[in-house]
Amino acid sequence: LGKLTGEDHELVGQAMEMVNISNLADKNVSEISDGERQRAMIARTIAQDTDIMVLDEPTAFLDLPNRYEVLQLLRHLSEEKGKLVIFSTHDLEMVLNEADKIWMMTKDELMEGAPEDLVLNGSFNHLFPGSKAVFNKESGNFSYPRKGRREIILTGTGTAFEWTKKALKRKAYIPVSTGSSIKIHVNKTTGSTEWVISTKKEELKVYSILELIRVCQDMV
Repeated sequence: LGKLTGEDHELVGQAMEMVNISNLADKNVSEISDGERQRAMIARTIAQDTDIMVLDEPTAFLDLPNRYEVLQLLRHLSEEKGKLVIFSTHDLEMVLNEADKIWMMTKDELMEGAPEDLVLNGSFNHLFPGSKAVFNKESGNFSYPRKGRREIILTGTGTAFEWTKKALKRKAYIPVSTGSSIKIHVNKTTGSTEWVISTKKEELKVYSILELIRVCQDMV
């Protein structure tokens, strides 16, 4: 009827507080940003207090921290308040990390299951027919095949080692355990990390992955 009761105002206030937009209470929708408007739409859905919430791209226009904050809010509503939350999205990384069940539509079929089931049965490979994009089951990411520049022996452990391997693959180098004249060792020292690059002629150290990639490019 276009009238708000005292209880309605309380629900609206709680919803705005939940999505952190209480500071926008006195602003017109035309005066706020796209991301703030998106949060306001989510608050409106929460204020309706229904058992089922259906959302279209709820994290569109939001930066990364706010995107995950909204996702955690939706998960809280699902797990703590018993609400069924259904939303559409093109953010594959997000659903792989946060969704309990996916309905994935392609041109010819509808596939459903837990994100992990769809990864293991190869369903994500059907998303881009005719494209060179490949879904990597181990990393959970899509990538385009790159022609390898050169094999490089990579050794080390820990987080820096894993990100070094990722950087080398991005630049189309092939990390191997044997068989190359170029060797890179990721050495974690107290408070810092150094990369030791060895060839038949020389050995040098660099102190960032950016420097490492530049040196590798000069060697090829």
